Amino acid sequence: MKNFIKIIFLLAIIIVGNNIQVGAYDTYNVFDEMYNSTLIAQRKANFKKSFSTLNQALMMSEALNDKLYSNFDDVWNKGILDRLANPKNIPNGVILADLTYITYSKTGKPCVKAPQNEKKKKKNTACAVLTIDTNGNKEPNTYSTNQKINDRFAVLLYSDRVLTIPNSVEWKLVNEYKNRRNY
Repeated sequence: MKNFIKIIFLLAIIIVGNNIQVGAYDTYNVFDEMYNSTLIAQRKANFKKSFSTLNQALMMSEALNDKLYSNFDDVWNKGILDRLANPKNIPNGVILADLTYITYSKTGKPCVKAPQNEKKKKKNTACAVLTIDTNGNKEPNTYSTNQKINDRFAVLLYSDRVLTIPNSVEWKLVNEYKNRRNY
């Protein structure tokens, strides 16, 4: 009888131990999902803040200088960099105070005012494509898509503002509130 009780006791320990492991795994998944959703929300917020910062810099430059620049170097240096708070220069870009990396790739086109027609907002009308990397040089260093929010976002630079490509993930994020109102 004592051996039978010992066997039942050992089986109970094994069953409880296995349930604790399963419970711990489920708890890990819950925390992992919370971490990922928080990370995605942070990436979205950092993108929107950087996008706004770039546009504010260009608007302030136009107001203070009473002109728009048509040369990329002037738009970048006098229009954006002169209006940012303590930017750190890196090759083909800058690091903002919140450690967001903004890099550029020139298109070879002159900087002109942004097109009013949304269908004309394409890479071939902008003077540069800017990459906003919301977590600096940390992984995953992958562009966001409509299916998955990653740490990198692409926007178009014009002489008077920074725009998103229509119907891109960036466009959807910038217009998120407006899109919710028009359902």
